[in-house]
Amino acid sequence: MKLKGLAILALVFIALGAFSVDASASACRNPGSVLMFPYYNTQGAGLSVMTITNTGNEDVWIRLVWIAENDCIPRDLWFELTKKDQLTFLDQALFFGNTRGFLYVYAVEDEYSVAEIDFDCLIGQEMVLFDNPNNPENPITAWGVNAVAFEALDVNGDGNLHLDGSEFSLAPKTLYFPRFLGQPEIGAPPNYFESLLILINLTGGTYFEATANALVYNDNEKAFSDFVKFPCWHIMPLNAFSLATRNDFLLSTDHDEDEPIGLTQFGVETGWFSLTGQEATNIFFTHTIQNPSIYGVLVETLGMETWAAADLPWQIEDAEYNNGMLWSTKVDGGDN
Repeated sequence: MKLKGLAILALVFIALGAFSVDASASACRNPGSVLMFPYYNTQGAGLSVMTITNTGNEDVWIRLVWIAENDCIPRDLWFELTKKDQLTFLDQALFFGNTRGFLYVYAVEDEYSVAEIDFDCLIGQEMVLFDNPNNPENPITAWGVNAVAFEALDVNGDGNLHLDGSEFSLAPKTLYFPRFLGQPEIGAPPNYFESLLILINLTGGTYFEATANALVYNDNEKAFSDFVKFPCWHIMPLNAFSLATRNDFLLSTDHDEDEPIGLTQFGVETGWFSLTGQEATNIFFTHTIQNPSIYGVLVETLGMETWAAADLPWQIEDAEYNNGMLWSTKVDGGDN
């Protein structure tokens, strides 16, 4: 690809919102009693700015729980938010160790309590930062997303946050990712399109691994099936997720030669994919839960991670997928 062509393509990516930090969130987003942030990272130079805001007219205590990929064990802190207050912090300032994973926040009865309450006034957002390789003193905005909100329905205060459509709103059955850019071959030199897929298992808790079925489509309605296994939290290159996301594979399929419109001269293919939970099994192979709830975020990068964009996926819920919970530490994945 010629340098001039790359410059034009970079401008197109910027125009599509590569520099925005989730500026056009869904109009259907509502404040909730539980917020889930898909990513934190205390490894190396990367860091994230997290914000939790109380939009309500009453003071509230919140319990902040983070789940690290290396052991999937919950760790927690408590903060008080007065009415209309916000809490903003760097993940590296609060979370110890050299880890990464996800975190969730929920309204509780009082300080040091784990008892959840109905307080649908919480909103949140995270902005992920990386060091600029050309200027280590000047961090650049890489990507950002809103927190995932779950509304209270009939809370019971037992400390087990059931995302089941009864206590809190349902966690997703299926996630839809409306676009991905064709990825390089595994092990190839750095490419201008290299995306990451963040995966979260919301069923079973600490000791469970989820399996999700994937359907990957090219730009001409051709589908390719695949699957992916992951523990409580995992981040992976998109080309390792499925062969069908690779640009060379997409070019070998019955693709639409006229798409993407305006970008065909660059030889970049596009597609989309969905993920549906199949089962979650504990690491001892003694308990299996069918139809697990899952979550994920796709981070698209351009220019060897110089620019990036991300947003929450589209989703559907299903009453049969009612076993999402934050957070079980039981071997059977049940209530603590």
